[in-house]
Amino acid sequence: MNQESFPECRSRFLGQGVVLLLWFANIYDMGGGFGIKYASFALAMLYLFLHFKPFPMDSQTSHLFMFLFLLWPVLSLLHSVIAGAELSLAISQMTAFPAAIVFFLVIQSVRPRYALSVFLYTMLSLAVIVIALYLLMWFTSPFADMFMRIFSSEAHGYIGYRPFGNIFMPNVYLKATLFLVPVYVYFLFMAKPIHALIALLALVVAFSKAGFALCLLFTLYFLFLHRGDRRYKAAVIVLFIAVTPLVLGFEQFTEELLRSLTGEAETAQVRIGYLDSLLAMFGEDPASLLIGQGPGAVFYARNLGAFVSNIELDHLNAIRKFGLPWFMAFTAFVLAVSYRLFRSQPAEERALGLALLSLFIAAGTNPVLLSPAFLMFMAMATDFYWRRDETAR
Repeated sequence: MNQESFPECRSRFLGQGVVLLLWFANIYDMGGGFGIKYASFALAMLYLFLHFKPFPMDSQTSHLFMFLFLLWPVLSLLHSVIAGAELSLAISQMTAFPAAIVFFLVIQSVRPRYALSVFLYTMLSLAVIVIALYLLMWFTSPFADMFMRIFSSEAHGYIGYRPFGNIFMPNVYLKATLFLVPVYVYFLFMAKPIHALIALLALVVAFSKAGFALCLLFTLYFLFLHRGDRRYKAAVIVLFIAVTPLVLGFEQFTEELLRSLTGEAETAQVRIGYLDSLLAMFGEDPASLLIGQGPGAVFYARNLGAFVSNIELDHLNAIRKFGLPWFMAFTAFVLAVSYRLFRSQPAEERALGLALLSLFIAAGTNPVLLSPAFLMFMAMATDFYWRRDETAR
């Protein structure tokens, strides 16, 4: 094994610090309310200026990568601005693409396992904070009020009390909450039930109906279709049985989950209204289905009686912004990386492949599919696959 030179060691050490900062900033400051998120990318670009490493992909794949995440988004940006979209809004809705490229280049200086571990355990720390903050709010601790003031901006999500039926209950839903779904899936398939349980409990107390439903779906796949240790599967069943009373104890959460699955919940009705409005728009303007309206463009949501630029149906919103051909190519890229990882021999790569798939599905239920955090996760999974040779790790 070749010994690294001092400049290589320094570059890797600095790269690890930048990766840690990028994940921390994009998880705890996902909406940019604190400004840490933007500062982290500025620092990452400075790092790349001093320690640039080329793409590890073959030319054909790198060309596809650049087309999907740079060329087409830029062309769409120009299209929307020419059509009259607000420039600042348009730029803000496509910055995730260059952010993903910056992150992909930065992680060339670190081992793939390091970038993945930083993401997983930063998200796990977020899960612990969500659970602890929920309990503090339940017992009306003064520390809860302090956190509510710190995270009062909508850019961070929502921390407060919401009516569920006739009672008000604590609700801690931070912007990165849905990213607990891939964390749960990864730890479930890596036989780390306690880690998975922490992520699942955070989703429950955050009242993330889509997140919990997806975790349940992947758990059923794990129990009935995935080959694995029967004793561990039995332990997972015991854990779910133990968690069931807690979930059922959240009567309002259970009712909302069932109403969402049947399309009766208020949030489900809003999404159905968005779907009807989008289908009507595509029918009136078929060109928008092919080339998209571009980032920053708005459309008329009939259910709200107003023009909107972002909706919770983010897969359809991506089609509206960038067109169906681009979305099909984007989806094919994500699914190809997920499938190739899942078909690998190392257990962590198989778990990462399923985690990427779960996040792709979950991200479509909230406007986070084309966020820097999602594209960073996808870039990390792509890098993990393209550096599978053990000598590169």
